[in-house]
Amino acid sequence: WNVVKVLWSSAWDPLFARDASGRLARRLSEMLDGEYQKCIVEGGAYMREHLFNDPELQSLVSHLSDGELAGLLPGGLDPEKINAGYAAAIAHRGQPTVVLAQTIKGFGLGGEVAARNVTHEQKNLTPQQLRDLRDGLGLPIPDDAVGDAPFYRPSEDSREIQY
Repeated sequence: WNVVKVLWSSAWDPLFARDASGRLARRLSEMLDGEYQKCIVEGGAYMREHLFNDPELQSLVSHLSDGELAGLLPGGLDPEKINAGYAAAIAHRGQPTVVLAQTIKGFGLGGEVAARNVTHEQKNLTPQQLRDLRDGLGLPIPDDAVGDAPFYRPSEDSREIQY
């Protein structure tokens, strides 16, 4: 099998380029999936303390704000990296290819859902989780209707419908 891994988003590229010793790659490969998922959902300050937790790694990200650290997402959430992985898979000849893309379970569903073990079995969202999802997606659904989980249809002249 030819295996194409899409692990880190484009935001990581400058850090990997500056990581002459390979320490960052080693640190990331040592982390358990749950640790990494928690770093993503907890945000930049948490990442600084728990992921970049030695002097060499700290110096690698000292110029980044917590907000910029929070933008260090997995490759499976980066359309450019997904496209590159797919292109590599299509270009490979002579054996079957699999693309492994790292993501965050429940990404975009809000902090109460994203990266939680219960996400796999969760069937319904609470009203607050629905509001968080609505806000994250920028949907114009009023608070009094969000609990009904209505379908949203953009207006006929919207870019989405025109497409």
